[in-house]
Amino acid sequence: MHGRGETWFAVLPDHPAAHAAAGLTGAHANRTVSYPSTRPWLVGQWPDEEVVLAEAGDTRLAIVGHCPITAAELAKAAARVRTPADLDRLALTLPGSFHLIAVVAGRLRVQGSASGLRKVFHTRVSGVTVAADHARLLATATGAGISQRWLDTCLLTLPPHPLDEVCPWHGVETVPADSYLLVENGTASRTVRWWHPPEPELSLAEGAAKLRDALSTAVAVRTRAGGLVSCDLSGGLDSTPICFLAARADVELTAFTRVFRDESSDDTVWAERAAAELPGVRHEVMASDGLPLPVAGLLDVRVPLEQPFPNAFQIELILELGRRMAATASRIHLTGSGGDEVVQGWPGFMHTLVRKRPLLAAHYLRAYRSLFRWPLLPTVRALADRRPYGAWLADSARDLTGPLISETYPPLEWDLPPRLPPYATAHAEHAARTRIVEAAAGARPLAGSRGQHGSVHGLRRTSGMHRVLASVIARTGVRYDAPFFDDRVVEAGLAVREHERITPWRFKPLTLAAMRGVMPDHLLRRNTKGTPTIDEYQGFRRYRADVLALWEDSRLAKHGLVDADRLRAACTQPDPHDVNQPAVLDTVAVELWLRAAERATTGKERGNAATAR
Repeated sequence: MHGRGETWFAVLPDHPAAHAAAGLTGAHANRTVSYPSTRPWLVGQWPDEEVVLAEAGDTRLAIVGHCPITAAELAKAAARVRTPADLDRLALTLPGSFHLIAVVAGRLRVQGSASGLRKVFHTRVSGVTVAADHARLLATATGAGISQRWLDTCLLTLPPHPLDEVCPWHGVETVPADSYLLVENGTASRTVRWWHPPEPELSLAEGAAKLRDALSTAVAVRTRAGGLVSCDLSGGLDSTPICFLAARADVELTAFTRVFRDESSDDTVWAERAAAELPGVRHEVMASDGLPLPVAGLLDVRVPLEQPFPNAFQIELILELGRRMAATASRIHLTGSGGDEVVQGWPGFMHTLVRKRPLLAAHYLRAYRSLFRWPLLPTVRALADRRPYGAWLADSARDLTGPLISETYPPLEWDLPPRLPPYATAHAEHAARTRIVEAAAGARPLAGSRGQHGSVHGLRRTSGMHRVLASVIARTGVRYDAPFFDDRVVEAGLAVREHERITPWRFKPLTLAAMRGVMPDHLLRRNTKGTPTIDEYQGFRRYRADVLALWEDSRLAKHGLVDADRLRAACTQPDPHDVNQPAVLDTVAVELWLRAAERATTGKERGNAATAR
């Protein structure tokens, strides 16, 4: 079933086969928007406040999501449109987070957000091209099985671009986040790029003003309706700015702080300091001993997910957190997810800096090497490397079974080189290597420089995880939203000079500059960040038997991708500081996803398109 707080939709062309396609993709939709021909255009499930419709002449527009534009304003925009490409200007200026759907003289344009939070997928249903915001909706409509192309790379740690855009379902394609889907005559389709990351040219002061305005607008878009709103409050520099901005609105605000089991974590201390500055805000502290441990209920996970979710091992905990939020009757919950990626970025910018400003680069490198213990030779080698992205990607396939990347690895390349976990089979290695080399042949970076490419890729990787997390929490009836992923906020962060927003001497200088005057100065002095590492370690120790049982009938092993005995050995002695631990969590995520996909494709969880989504 869909989460009660979840929006979903499918987009159909004005074609005679549209009724049949709608019957497969939206049989249980509670909303339909039709063409003048009475054929269905949009089918799905959405609240009134998240859809704006307008038309002018032969142009019809729909905004689905969070956006302050009114129907009258959208109609004026529609009147200026002559071709689908004319909508680029609108897409590049509107604030918020939304899908933009348009029909212009019979040509259909469907796009999500450049951040990757709002995605678009497409496939053929009943002979016509159908787009949707969830891949499982289309997979269920077509009876699609698992994509072999995706399966071949599913064990890679942090799959590089463009492998991260491969849809897990056979025949269902992902529209790149920077592109829109263009459908003509109901069947012919192609993707067209509409977004490019900004050049990092603004000073810290200029960028801070732009970020403050963009983030303030992003929060205001979500709080303008008033009512009951909740937010995270860790006391850190991601959630705390969101909380202070939300407190400016005419809402009843509840702030939630989760207490980790790590005694060294100072989240609670900083959260209480922040709450003391927000007298009108209700502060709920969720003690760790009242929450499920991560890994609890692992063998009972039945939530169908859009893609493998690294936090799938703690879905019971996530659902409990959602239920706590729902208990306040909150209509929307705001989180600081994406803050790290927007205000910081990828250290690979030093590859450019060393050529443009070598003395400044040397100063940065000395500090980074001292702080993170980067070894000299790999650092120099990465800085001297001039390979274009495609060549780097192809070469990365040579060492997939090398040591997993540790914290001392200098992140100065286009991306961290992909790796396979030590329990991957020779078959898995060969399959992954083949797919990487294939992808490299036509691969283009997401931006012209290593720094911007890495920043955009990291942002989209995180937005994808938040997207799945939000769909899980939606099952409790709560809309879980992240203003940092709004495109205008993302652009504000990316537009700042990289060496000013990423520095070894100051923690999140862009946030500090942007939030002066919004938050009290003493709350901007924090330079720590709490993590749930100890909670995860304790959960793995307590429920180790469940983790081991997961591999007794492993789907990954059946596909010949893992050695089950070696995988069990890797799970026997969990160590929070083990470099292999993240790979184990990713493997658990893939295994759980494959089991859910198997149930869906064998009919155990069918019944309607929404169920298997």
